Amino acid sequence: MKKHIILITTAIFIISACKKKIDFDNYHPKVSTTSVEILNNGDVLVTGEIISEGNTQIITAGFCTDTLPNPSILSNQQSIDTLFGNTFRYVYSGLDGSQKHYFKAWAANEEGYAYGEDVYIDSIIIQNSSTPCTPPLDSIVYSHSQRTKKESYSSISKVLPQSGKWEINLKTSTRNIYYTFSSKPINGVYKTFSNTDGSKLVTIRDEGYLVESGADVYVRQLNSTEVEISICSAKIYNGVFTDSMTTRFIAMY
Repeated sequence: MKKHIILITTAIFIISACKKKIDFDNYHPKVSTTSVEILNNGDVLVTGEIISEGNTQIITAGFCTDTLPNPSILSNQQSIDTLFGNTFRYVYSGLDGSQKHYFKAWAANEEGYAYGEDVYIDSIIIQNSSTPCTPPLDSIVYSHSQRTKKESYSSISKVLPQSGKWEINLKTSTRNIYYTFSSKPINGVYKTFSNTDGSKLVTIRDEGYLVESGADVYVRQLNSTEVEISICSAKIYNGVFTDSMTTRFIAMY
């Protein structure tokens, strides 16, 4: 009987030794964060690559980002709609150009999800302006069919947070002008509107008169402390007639 027990034990050992070990890491996908590119308008294009699908097909993929290293999958998470072979991309807009940003690609299958490595950018500075005009710096020009009037700014306030909005106050020798942004003004094109309850909106009041809705306001971060703001054409009623307003100035954060 003892001999039989020894034989059975030996057989179990041989079977166990021959059994292939399971690498559970292969069940999950493998993904890489391949590149981060700052576009001309200040948006950030992030690219990822599926290295391996894992044990099942990819069901979703995307990116996450934060101003701190190793962002979690829920941090400013974005999912992509299309894979280009094994490559996927997403364009982040409205990121604060004065901050360092960390990006990670991620992908998921039915077994779980996996991250790529961190890729970061130190800041978002637009080297070439996409503004379609270049008005005189630190001045404002009012024009209509009967006259053109130019005034220089005597003071430009810092870009200051105020009750969840961001404000800039400007003065000339004859008028006060107030900009109220829906968010901290960073790289991109904002739209004038009668209120700022939305994304990338700005309200402009000039001596109590409101700039008409729909004008483009071009914002370009020059560095971590300065922002350039330009308007090529905006309509404003001054109580007598409607002027076309152009301006360009630099404000500090």
